[in-house]
Amino acid sequence: MKKCLLLINLLLIAQFAFSQQHLFLGFSGDYGVFQRSFQEQRDVLRTKKLGTMVAGNISIQYRIANRITLESGIGFHRQRWALKDHNFEKRHPGFVVDIVNRNTYNTFFFGIQYSKPINPKTFLYFQATGLYNLTGGASSLTEHSYFVQDNEDVDITTNYSNNYYSVTPEVGLQWFTKKNRLVSIGMKYNYAFGNLMEGSYKVSSGGNVIQEDKFVANGSYLTFNFKYNFLLGYKPKKERPVKQKEIRDDKENQVPDDLGPVVKENKPKTDQVVGGRDYYITNKIKVKSSNVTIKVWDHSIEDGDIISLNINGNWIIENYTLTKAKKEFTVTLKEGENHLVLYALNLGKYKPNTASISVHDGNKEQIVVLESNLEQSGALEILVKP
Repeated sequence: MKKCLLLINLLLIAQFAFSQQHLFLGFSGDYGVFQRSFQEQRDVLRTKKLGTMVAGNISIQYRIANRITLESGIGFHRQRWALKDHNFEKRHPGFVVDIVNRNTYNTFFFGIQYSKPINPKTFLYFQATGLYNLTGGASSLTEHSYFVQDNEDVDITTNYSNNYYSVTPEVGLQWFTKKNRLVSIGMKYNYAFGNLMEGSYKVSSGGNVIQEDKFVANGSYLTFNFKYNFLLGYKPKKERPVKQKEIRDDKENQVPDDLGPVVKENKPKTDQVVGGRDYYITNKIKVKSSNVTIKVWDHSIEDGDIISLNINGNWIIENYTLTKAKKEFTVTLKEGENHLVLYALNLGKYKPNTASISVHDGNKEQIVVLESNLEQSGALEILVKP
């Protein structure tokens, strides 16, 4: 069992190591209304209006493969409840008992999110978050109010608990902006454990209690959420090295089968040079037609990568700035091997210069990712085999 768990952990670590990764600084705001906000014990007090909650949050988000996001941060919450006593108002015409309870507290939260792409820029996301109250001080914070009206004493006491935690499921939409920022809009329900607030209400006259009530609020709320995330760092997806069999025509130098396949090293040859730089083959595909349609676009985030593409020594595009929009063109290849070279003119904001390239021969589309730097270039070998 331990070996299986260790193997799973190693596979996950390897997956994360090769995956595309983002680091965001996020700011978000919540606005919502309380659910089950008050529970009156003796039917004296009434909820005057729905309780409201506003919050601001700061978080760090680590996004893996544009699918899984881990988020941790601090929230600043302000809540408001309002109650009134109709019976008191009937005995004292023109006087309104307006009981407003306000509470401010801070939370620490940690969440995990799954994002499902709808299109290259828009995602549907699902998130589960746990929150814990960080309000310092004693185990409870107490507010007390007292006033007299026509010989009737009104005494109100409210206790705010410090031991408060909750879980929050959330669903919404998110998308990348042109400035590589991530914007999210969602709805979430905060389900609280325990009670955030407990209170008592008593009206007396001449030392005799006329009426009294107790109320409690657990702090559960339904809220609208808006997030705006700034990109702090980005790591592009790494291509796993591909082992390839070395093909030899001469039987004299053929390696026996029992020694296994010979791994071809992706080292540049002296005659593999384009634009004064060595290039190396990182991907190979086969097509059935000499006439193919090629598309090129930014592999992940638009970071200002500028490239040129060369096929068999001929430049087909030059000084082109990659975007998410796909640039399309048609070329005629020679029968046999063709080398498509990605030549980097800069490294953009995030190293290295990376591009997604698709090749369509009329029957099938094949997509690869090439990487280049200012010293050597990555290349795709296209084998035309009708």
